[in-house]
Amino acid sequence: MVEYGTNPVFIEGLRYRLRAGAPLNRDPRPLTDDFVIHTFMAECIRVEMFQYTNHLDSSSDFRAQGGELISAQYKRLEVSTGNAFSGQRVYSPDYIDEALVTTCGAKGGSL
Repeated sequence: MVEYGTNPVFIEGLRYRLRAGAPLNRDPRPLTDDFVIHTFMAECIRVEMFQYTNHLDSSSDFRAQGGELISAQYKRLEVSTGNAFSGQRVYSPDYIDEALVTTCGAKGGSL
């Protein structure tokens, strides 16, 4: 069995997603492969990955009940100090300008 303290051990990260409509064909002739995608903003989503926690989220922590979480999933760990879990929680996205996402990789920079 693994021994842990009472404090959560986790890694926090950000996930980015472009919001886009369906691809549209630029050329009205059939069988062409010239498409364009219209993007509108981007999502910045905070994700916490827990190696250890002894706390599970309640229903009120989720967006449908007024909280900030979109989803959470946990797996029970076998420890001698009581209930302990590993897993992740995903927060509601913040909407940001899509240029922050698309130019980041092209310039080799970071957000």
